[in-house]
Amino acid sequence: MRLCFPDRCDKMKPIYPDDWRRWEEMEQLYRQYGVTIIDHFAQDGATAHFSQKVDRLNNAQFKIWCDYHYSICRERSLLGASNHVILVGRKEKPPCF
Repeated sequence: MRLCFPDRCDKMKPIYPDDWRRWEEMEQLYRQYGVTIIDHFAQDGATAHFSQKVDRLNNAQFKIWCDYHYSICRERSLLGASNHVILVGRKEKPPCF
């Protein structure tokens, strides 16, 4: 999904989610342009901090790790620890037209 600031729409220079650092800023900008937030969660969560250990887990251990990740991936205080987040929204009206 692309969002545009009004002063950038004539140039169609998009604003991508990787332009932000905090979940509050992302959600505020999406809402400002008529997007209803459906879900917002960490794609990789703490995995990046333990990647070498996670890579060595066997299948049973990896399932436990995934279950743990799924249980905390929507925790607001941990979203900033993830390298990637997914923000799912529904656009109520086009932001630039």
